[in-house]
Amino acid sequence: MAKVSVIVPAAGSGTRFGAKTNKIFARIIDQPVFIRTLEAFSSRDDVCQIQIVVSADDMPEMKERFGGNLGFMGVKLVQGGATRSQSVRNALAGLSADADLVCIHDAVRPCISPLWIDAVF
Repeated sequence: MAKVSVIVPAAGSGTRFGAKTNKIFARIIDQPVFIRTLEAFSSRDDVCQIQIVVSADDMPEMKERFGGNLGFMGVKLVQGGATRSQSVRNALAGLSADADLVCIHDAVRPCISPLWIDAVF
């Protein structure tokens, strides 16, 4: 079984979303959307690494409010860049040597089934 490193970009400003806070913090029932997305990958045996990439502006809130959740799930927090491609590059710089493949999945797309992930992997 190939080992996969998952990069979850979440460094966008979310201005089109129209909320007072970044859309990654929007809640679905009782959890922020990005936590639901991370959960889709965190319990998989084929995932060897998960990195979430957030903006410098969101980094303090992410550490303070969600550092425990990220630690529990084994998710590494990475600071994003000025563009999405730079944010992904920042995560690629910390890629695990155990990874055979890299998957990139947007933080605010939590409606993904395990079967879809299987098909992509």
